[in-house]
Amino acid sequence: MEVLDCQTREVSAEIRSLVMEREDAMLLTSIHGAEYYNALSLIAEIGDVNKFPDSEKLCSYAGLVPSVG
Repeated sequence: MEVLDCQTREVSAEIRSLVMEREDAMLLTSIHGAEYYNALSLIAEIGDVNKFPDSEKLCSYAGLVPSVG
């Protein structure tokens, strides 16, 4: 258990370090409830946010906009 705890701390520190290197990740962590891992996951999923012309397109891509079918 001690080995796993140590490995978890090491990975958490690496994730935190990666977030600190990216302004976009740091901004995402300012969202209530979003932590380092969440920020990196969102960046990995979305990629370059500038490929979306507006926030509505981004929300649609993320599946957050209901559609009438």
